[in-house]
Amino acid sequence: MYNDDLRYSKQSSNYIDYTKRKEISMYGKGAMFTQDFSFNFSISLRKSRKHKKFYEIKAPDEKLEQLLNFNRVHFLKYDLDNILSSNVKDLLLYGRAYVEKVLCYDSDNNLVGISFYPFHYKNQISIGKKLYYRIKKYNGDIESGIVEHKNLIIFKLKDLGYSKRYFKRKIKRLGELNLPDFDLYSNQNSGFDLLLYNKRQDYKFLKIMKDVYWNGRNYSNEYVSYPYSLYRVMKFDLIRNKFLEYLLKGYNTALKELGEKYGFSGEIVYESKVEEYDSLINDLKNGKKNCKQVSESIFN
Repeated sequence: MYNDDLRYSKQSSNYIDYTKRKEISMYGKGAMFTQDFSFNFSISLRKSRKHKKFYEIKAPDEKLEQLLNFNRVHFLKYDLDNILSSNVKDLLLYGRAYVEKVLCYDSDNNLVGISFYPFHYKNQISIGKKLYYRIKKYNGDIESGIVEHKNLIIFKLKDLGYSKRYFKRKIKRLGELNLPDFDLYSNQNSGFDLLLYNKRQDYKFLKIMKDVYWNGRNYSNEYVSYPYSLYRVMKFDLIRNKFLEYLLKGYNTALKELGEKYGFSGEIVYESKVEEYDSLINDLKNGKKNCKQVSESIFN
């Protein structure tokens, strides 16, 4: 990453934090939900296969694009999705996501590059205008450091209208769906009632996913009709798009502030297939479009 002729403003650690932490169980549907919710936006929300670009730089010149692509192959094509995915996971699991704005200067103190580094340490605390952290490196050594708040972008789940533990509780409950239901062992002769078990699991799943609309990679839920499953797919995408809008607003605000200081302008924009979802939902409800037509628009 580093070049002797360049100077970086990075204050967060360059090492992975090996501090042991008590995490919620990430297996089964809990893990699948986290993966699906944080999956690459440029793939899952792309308008159609004809649209090759999902993210674009809207700017009067190429200066912002050059700064973001410094030391990279292509920031928008390869890096941005991974950064946003990390942000979403942190919001789901911790209720907050931290990103350090790292600036790169040449020997003449000219700004030549801008990078974004997501992080979340087990031991970190904000006091005043600084974030203090301590990590355990792979060899057992302890590293402590400080990141100034002015160098951070901080995302909060509550800004999106959710409590800090809203998704964490749901992920935990999804993990518990894998546990056996011993009440269904009615007696030794009849054995385990698999059909009843599946019906109960389907019902529990829908209760957990109320207001989130994730289908659980399953389109054969006992209680969900095909039209309603399509509705749920669109609602789930709309929620994820809400996260994407919020995150990009944070990055664009940071870029605007940096641009005012260093003499560049521009923002990251995108086009999403969810732009037509409101009309699709209305057409599905009113019978103007059938399931096949709506499905073709969703899964293009």
